Amino acid sequence: MAGVGAGTGGWFAGLAAGAALGSAVPIIGTTVGGIVGGLIGGVSAGCLASWGVKAGMDRYIEDDSVRMRRLVHEAMVELCEDHLLTELEVGEFAERVVKEVDENWLREMFKTGSSSESPEMVSQQYAYNKLDEVCFEITKKREAIALPPFEALVPAILEFAENILKAEEELDEVKIKQIDNDVLQGQSTA
Repeated sequence: MAGVGAGTGGWFAGLAAGAALGSAVPIIGTTVGGIVGGLIGGVSAGCLASWGVKAGMDRYIEDDSVRMRRLVHEAMVELCEDHLLTELEVGEFAERVVKEVDENWLREMFKTGSSSESPEMVSQQYAYNKLDEVCFEITKKREAIALPPFEALVPAILEFAENILKAEEELDEVKIKQIDNDVLQGQSTA
């Protein structure tokens, strides 16, 4: 809006300046000078005003593409934690995201969230869901971890159970000693 207003003002200023210069140059004339000056003035003033307004507004309002990139980053962090990605996997993930996420991708992400009551949450969920597929592809490459056979676990389970029973017995002994001390102290004060 400011660019249109400034462009209109620039058009009139350029028109006047061009006509004045055109009258000084006999071949060009005031008409051609006015038209050329109006075009140059309108475009220059419109661009300058638009740039100025954008620079001023960017201090107060986050640009949509900047916000979408921030939400993609937040989704990436969440995915790295959810998938327990290693340092190498995070590097591969980042490379894949750089290749996959372009302006059209961000535009689609923005559109998905813009019709919602909580656009940032919906947009970030969009990014999470799309990039979750990339994480699955990366984690599928991991070596399978085989659990030991049950027979190998039995001794460890039995030892664990024995330690729990010992701890309970020791706790019972401590409680009995505490009760005995409380009873003895009660008798000595009576």
